[in-house]
Amino acid sequence: MALVPLLVPRAGGGAADAAPAPTAWSIAHPLLAPGGLPIGTHTTVLRLADGSLLLHSPGALSPADVAEISALGDVSVIFVPNREHTLFAAAARAAFPRAEVHAPASLAASAKLGGPVRAHAAAGSGAQRPFGEGLFALTVEGAPRLDETVLVHAASGMLVTADLVFHLVDLPPSFGASLLRWVGSAGFFGPTGLAKLAFFSDKAAVRRSVEQLLELPFDGVGVCHGSPLLGGAKPALQQAFASFPAPK
Repeated sequence: MALVPLLVPRAGGGAADAAPAPTAWSIAHPLLAPGGLPIGTHTTVLRLADGSLLLHSPGALSPADVAEISALGDVSVIFVPNREHTLFAAAARAAFPRAEVHAPASLAASAKLGGPVRAHAAAGSGAQRPFGEGLFALTVEGAPRLDETVLVHAASGMLVTADLVFHLVDLPPSFGASLLRWVGSAGFFGPTGLAKLAFFSDKAAVRRSVEQLLELPFDGVGVCHGSPLLGGAKPALQQAFASFPAPK
C-alpha cells in the first residue's frame, strides 16, 4: 500500500487509544534533483474538518495512488507549498479536477499549475485558517524566493512542510547521498545549506515565523524530502533554527 498513515504518539495514551484512526497520510516518490541527488519527495494527504481531503505538494501520482486517495474521500484542495514544488501540480489537477489549487501569490499567473489558483496569505500575516477549523497555514517570512506556506494539522498533530526543513537520514550509500551530506542537505533534521544561502534572505524573519509555528498544536513533522518526524518535533524545530538571529 502506497499510503502510509502519519501517527504521532499521544502523551499519556494507553493501550485502548494506541492506534487512533489516521487523519494524515504520506506517499513516498523517488525524485532526483539536478546532479542526480536522491532527495525523493512525498505527497501528504490531510483530512479536513468537512471530511474532504487536501493534497500537500503532490508528487508523481500513479493510477494506483489516485485510486487509494479517492477511496479515502473527495479531494477538495491541491496545495502547492512554494515556488519550487510545482512539477506535478498540473497532473494532480487533472487527476482531481474538482479540487481547488492553492499556491503562492507569486505563481498566480504561472502556466505550470494548469489553470487558476487561490493565493496563499502574504508573509507576515501570521497563522491563518483558510480551510476551516483545525488546519493552520502560515507563510514563512524572510524567504521571498522560496515563498513557502506551511501547514499545521491539529487532528494528526503534524506540521507539514516542503523546503523549510529536510530530514534525509536513511539514504542508501551512493555518490549522490555522499554529495548531499557534503553540501549540508542530509544526515540531520533542519534547514539545508542551500536554503540558508539561496532562500533565507532574512534569517531573523524566518526565525520569527518558526517561533510563531511553535505556538501551534503539533508534535510531528511531515517533510517532502526525507522521513517524517513522529514525535519531539517542537524541540527539534527550535534547535534546527537556533543559530538564526533572534527577531527584533
